[in-house]
Amino acid sequence: MKLEPIRTVDIGGKPLRLYPSLRYLEYGHEDVPWHCENDLRAILDLAPVKAGTVGRLVSTHLFERITVETPDGVRVVAPHFMGERALAGAACIRSRRSREELGLIRDAYRAAAFAAKRVMEANVAPGTRKPRPVAAYEDQE
Repeated sequence: MKLEPIRTVDIGGKPLRLYPSLRYLEYGHEDVPWHCENDLRAILDLAPVKAGTVGRLVSTHLFERITVETPDGVRVVAPHFMGERALAGAACIRSRRSREELGLIRDAYRAAAFAAKRVMEANVAPGTRKPRPVAAYEDQE
């Protein structure tokens, strides 16, 4: 089975592919989308050593990061919370992007994730939807 992206957006001239979560695929429950980790690292423009640092920052739940086959080849996809932590980590370790650029990337990532979540919600059977907080999409600062 190949996992197809439910949304692809351009952030800073680079693509970000968002995929349905495993919970959504397996049980049909609404959930936040997963992102292509390779795409997010490219968007953050991290040097190889720094990319490894971000990987360690978000690896507390390593078992949730998975490798899947996609139409573009094998990719690593990860849950939304790992994307948020990678964005925060990039700001902490000073990627080659400015703080302002990282803020714009974060906002574009959240908007794309929210739109992908709406796609998944539209396909959830009525009566099985549960209200869930969307704090992950709100600015926590």
